[in-house]
Amino acid sequence: MISAGEIWESESFLPVVALVVGTITAAISTWASLHAAHPRLRLVYGMPSATALMSALPAVVPTLAVSWGTQILVHPHVVQVRVANTGRRDILRGAFDGNQPIGIDVGEPILAVLATSSPCPSSTAGSELLIPPRLLKKDEALTFSLLVDGAAPRLVGCRAQLNDVEVHNEADDARQAAVRLAVLTRVGVAIATFGLVLWIATLV
Repeated sequence: MISAGEIWESESFLPVVALVVGTITAAISTWASLHAAHPRLRLVYGMPSATALMSALPAVVPTLAVSWGTQILVHPHVVQVRVANTGRRDILRGAFDGNQPIGIDVGEPILAVLATSSPCPSSTAGSELLIPPRLLKKDEALTFSLLVDGAAPRLVGCRAQLNDVEVHNEADDARQAAVRLAVLTRVGVAIATFGLVLWIATLV
């Protein structure tokens, strides 16, 4: 049986380690070079929460009602919608093709925009939140609180005509990131295993 001391003291072990480290370093350097040469413009959107205002209260207080102006709301919700520039550069106003707004559909009629995380003009059309063309700085995130009347508000989609900008659902992005991390982990384990096999082969 080979001891840990014999592994570290072996003359063939260090070259193998150097080979493995060199391979990993070269791969990372190549990826970093491509990453820097092609900076991406990237916009993500999501719906972090949809809170029912009535919840279980009608069963306790049958006469309780929520209204907006003169309208009695049947299924009132406060919905949070988030838009963020997660790319490596600002998204300029000129990137909005045809001066068209970003439209985020929450699946139920929007009655009002209650609040925003920072000053940002917006409007609504049916179930869509409309964000007009504007500068979105790198790492900038906008959150909108919407009053919605509908049984099942949900993130239907995003309508964004932006030139050279990748547009992604935030939830899909998180899943893809987890998959990429798993793949990188497996590649790292495979390279380390390969290096160990090479070293053991030199001892036989």
